[in-house]
Amino acid sequence: MATRRLTRVNADRATARAVAAHWPGHRVDKEQRLYRLGEPTPPSPAPGGRARPATPADRELLPDPA
Repeated sequence: MATRRLTRVNADRATARAVAAHWPGHRVDKEQRLYRLGEPTPPSPAPGGRARPATPADRELLPDPA
């Protein structure tokens, strides 16, 4: 059976650091956060206009994915 090499760990900060500490040459090199949206607050003053479905004409408003 082939063995696999550990290349990444997704975990909370303390666990990731503990795992990295037990493998020489490994380190925590990226941290991310998860944000949770609370109760939405409407903007004040509210912007003009109204919500509507997007159309093909709106495509030019999107950022270039490159």
